[in-house]
Amino acid sequence: MKLLYSIVIAFFMFTACNHKQQSGNIFIEQKDSILVTYFHGAVNTTVAIKCEDLAILQAQHRRNHEFHPDLDTFIVDSAVVHKIIKLLDYRKPAADFSGDARMYATIKQKNGKIDHLCFDNFPNRVKFNGESCSMDKELRFLLRYYSGYYSWFEKFYLDDFEELKNPVYYQKVLEQIKLRKK
Repeated sequence: MKLLYSIVIAFFMFTACNHKQQSGNIFIEQKDSILVTYFHGAVNTTVAIKCEDLAILQAQHRRNHEFHPDLDTFIVDSAVVHKIIKLLDYRKPAADFSGDARMYATIKQKNGKIDHLCFDNFPNRVKFNGESCSMDKELRFLLRYYSGYYSWFEKFYLDDFEELKNPVYYQKVLEQIKLRKK
């Protein structure tokens, strides 16, 4: 009889722990997050890379659970993610995008809203949900810095990034580059 009670108690403990694990997974999926897909450094191509191409690459990686170490980065730090989401509201219409993309971000909010940012080969051009726009310099910095994007550039390319005219941002990027090279 003791054996039967032990088995019943073990069964309930196992199912309770399993339920708690599943509940935890549901919570994680509901958090705000950003997935960034990019090419390392200054990539020269003979054919333009379209935003749609990067979006497909990003979707294939997620579906297959195969994250290429050179392309994908998650930003899950809630303070950074919330700051980026807030800065999205400060976008303005801008000159058209060249059509040669280098970085693509999917921003998922726990309320179900999904936004997409696509960064041009020219570092200061962006598309937000398919529309060309100008983004806040801090937003560009946060996405590129926390995804590790800058760390793949040599120092002489950094002058091309408008947001790095800010000396604090520039210094942080130099430190990030040094860390990657170690």
